[in-house]
Amino acid sequence: MNATVAPERQALNSFDAPEPRLPVIYSMAESDAIDTLTSSFYPGAKRESVKAVLSYCRAARLDPVQRPVHIVPMNVKTGERDADGDVYEWRDIVLPGIGLYRTQAASTGLYAGQDEPEFGPLQTLTYEKKFTVWNTNERGKRYKSDEWRQVSIQYPEWCRVTVYRFVQGVRCAFVARELWLENYGTASAWTDAPNKMWEKRIHGQLAKCAEAQALRKGFPEAVGSGPTADEMEGKRYDFDLDESGNTTDASATPPPPPEMPPRKAAVEPAATGTMPAPAAAPAEQGPAPAPQPTQPQPGVFMATGGEKQNIVVRCRNAKRAHADVLDAVLGQGHGVNPDTFDGLTKEQFKQLRAALS
Repeated sequence: MNATVAPERQALNSFDAPEPRLPVIYSMAESDAIDTLTSSFYPGAKRESVKAVLSYCRAARLDPVQRPVHIVPMNVKTGERDADGDVYEWRDIVLPGIGLYRTQAASTGLYAGQDEPEFGPLQTLTYEKKFTVWNTNERGKRYKSDEWRQVSIQYPEWCRVTVYRFVQGVRCAFVARELWLENYGTASAWTDAPNKMWEKRIHGQLAKCAEAQALRKGFPEAVGSGPTADEMEGKRYDFDLDESGNTTDASATPPPPPEMPPRKAAVEPAATGTMPAPAAAPAEQGPAPAPQPTQPQPGVFMATGGEKQNIVVRCRNAKRAHADVLDAVLGQGHGVNPDTFDGLTKEQFKQLRAALS
């Protein structure tokens, strides 16, 4: 008579089995293995980044040919600070993919499937997006220019994913509910617009984030607690300490890249594209008080936090004081706080961006 072995017992028995052999690629010389991965599986990646993938997979006994991890260029906190705060630099980070999470959960022998993702009601996100347009000058020669247009997309407010695991023979549910606004990656540090992946796969990317969180809840010993490449797409990668001294993920809002050149926009008709000299204040007058932020009027759109940071970076690159730039470009009585840029409208942001390009 054959006895039925409980799923958790089968998983325990798996640890008694002979340890699986390392993938064949590890028997190759390291330079040959890197060449193979670079040419076929990670095309365009730096050799040192592919070497990091090889080291990661060897330590975790993974086969890099199956692409269990991804190389993600990210802004990383260096630990240094300057006058503007923390200093970041671009680095290639090796992060697991959602496919590795699924494989690791299944390898426990306790994975019992999952439900279809459930999505919340649709919301609307409006943002500015740069388009390249062709123009013809008076001599009939065609040329390209950038044009910023306001576009909108609809996104699900949330996504819920349920995964199942056998716990002492009982199929138990582990649920994760993730909000779109808390997960989507932006195109840059200077805009609230989603990046290409989140703009193209509005539902699919959020479903991956919710599934990853559910798998972390149900299989913590198998998948660990680190984020996946899908969750970190378009975000920064750093860690802060909580009150207990443990490392926690920092805010997902990307910081301004210190070395990234400012994007150029089409010059508005009223702008010349050059910075006019600031008007000299009368000698007998003292320093003018900081202007108070103006209250938004109906039909007037205020600049986003990313757009304000854009102007801060441009002023720093131009080595000009915020107050001087505001007075020179917008004139007196602009109503924008030079310290925080509160009261800055989108139209004023466009004028500043064109003058500082």
